[in-house]
Amino acid sequence: MLPGLALIVKCPHCKAEKSLLTLESGNTFGGKQWWDLKTFYPMLPHVSWVQKCPACGGYFFYERARHRDGDDYSSERGELEYPDMREALAALRSGAGKKDRINLFLEYIWAYNDEYQRGSVQEDHKPSEEELEEFRGVVRELIGIFSVESKLIYAEFLREAALFDEALEVVRQEGIPEDGIYRNLAETILSKCQNKDTSVGLVSK
Repeated sequence: MLPGLALIVKCPHCKAEKSLLTLESGNTFGGKQWWDLKTFYPMLPHVSWVQKCPACGGYFFYERARHRDGDDYSSERGELEYPDMREALAALRSGAGKKDRINLFLEYIWAYNDEYQRGSVQEDHKPSEEELEEFRGVVRELIGIFSVESKLIYAEFLREAALFDEALEVVRQEGIPEDGIYRNLAETILSKCQNKDTSVGLVSK
């Protein structure tokens, strides 16, 4: 990984500046991919689409913010944890364009899954009914605007939202591929739906 000079973005709310990571080059070695479409690449770190101003606490889409090139380096990615992502969702959802909404929803889903459903799931740490209903609303809205290679991805999002019957219906309509990673996904969805399991799995190739 070769870092580049920071991108300096200006908060649209208070005009404070924030330095963000840029890269001259990177690679995907040692990476992980999950079925909610989150990726982790040690040598190609992700900069969050959604940023929080360190001065006023306002949320904004960094690609929409005024920016300039910095003269130093930064390791700041701005990845938000779930409580902040809930606030960002409330602040940015209304009026956002399609691309921004897709990225907002994906970042929100990843943060929710990081909190409750990724890795070793703690039985005593579960979302409230309000949080689950909010998550379901985001999943349904994302499915309505997001194009994917296979509709089995939609089924996976629905399963993560504990909408097991809807997930199974998508699998039934889509069918189970003869081979490849989407066959693995379809079989995983069927198995996890049977066990009422919402945990997010790694993509196995």
